Amino acid sequence: MDSDDIWKVTSRLAIRPIREAGEWQQAENDLVEHWEHFRMTDTDREYESTVEQLLERGAIKETAYWYCCPFPSVYRVGKTPVHVLGQEIPSGYAFVYEYGDDGAPAQFIVRPTFGEADSRKYCDD
Repeated sequence: MDSDDIWKVTSRLAIRPIREAGEWQQAENDLVEHWEHFRMTDTDREYESTVEQLLERGAIKETAYWYCCPFPSVYRVGKTPVHVLGQEIPSGYAFVYEYGDDGAPAQFIVRPTFGEADSRKYCDD
């Protein structure tokens, strides 16, 4: 999280569609703007640390990416419920950490499922 890499939380699943849509420069510009306004919190660090541990254990799987910049990973919980940020997430549910845009606080979103977006949302959208 402390890296200067603007793609640090962008899902690996988002990279190819962004390139193929010819949106690479727009994505880079928005990511630079996003991180200029972003202020790291203890909650952000806790989320990232927890997700890392859950991925290593195979308790969650990256299944998609969030439609909004910085396009973070959407994860699905495996056979056993998990705890993230003090919340129990049932088996089969999906979750994402939506890093707030323009300095807004992040939101932790949990749903039985997320629908597929038909486009990506950039800062100027």
